[in-house]
Amino acid sequence: MTARAKWQAWQKLGAMPPEDAMQKYIDIVSELYPTWLDGAPLRSKTGDGGGPSSEARGPMGPVFSSFVYEEECGSDSKMDAIHGFAREGDMTNLLKCIESGVSVNLKDSEGRTPLHWAVDRGHLNVTELLVGRNADVNAKDNDGQTPLHYAVTCEREAIAEYLVKHSADIHSEDNDGSSSRDICSFKRPFMQHEEEVK
Repeated sequence: MTARAKWQAWQKLGAMPPEDAMQKYIDIVSELYPTWLDGAPLRSKTGDGGGPSSEARGPMGPVFSSFVYEEECGSDSKMDAIHGFAREGDMTNLLKCIESGVSVNLKDSEGRTPLHWAVDRGHLNVTELLVGRNADVNAKDNDGQTPLHYAVTCEREAIAEYLVKHSADIHSEDNDGSSSRDICSFKRPFMQHEEEVK
């Protein structure tokens, strides 16, 4: 799921509390896959194989993620490792990976860097580590989105502010012509034009 799709999904929820949104998600998944809580193999209701596979499992049961196939099936183990450590917030192993020579700006098949993943998952400490190791705060994924796009889409205000303080460009446009400033729901001085702040 791209940052834009996440942002649109969040916008549709409006002011729904996170607990209600989570329950709605669980209700929808339970309706589509009645046996998912039991850990039974998941099959699409239409039988087309379009649903999650029975192998897509996490520690609490099946995983429902648009990234699950990509996360498990990458071919380059070093690339999988650095992105996985950033995604999971595993600073110890992420640091080992970087110190072994893996680039902090290595892109996955969707053009995401470890910084994109850290921001997407809300890991401020990992974001700080990567930026401190010269991660490109303005790197673009295949959709033209920077880590700052991800931060504002996921409403990670503290991370967005940190990125802006470390030279993230609030005006950098994605492939649809939207800047992170355009899609930002929180209107803080650090996300405004300089002339608007004065």
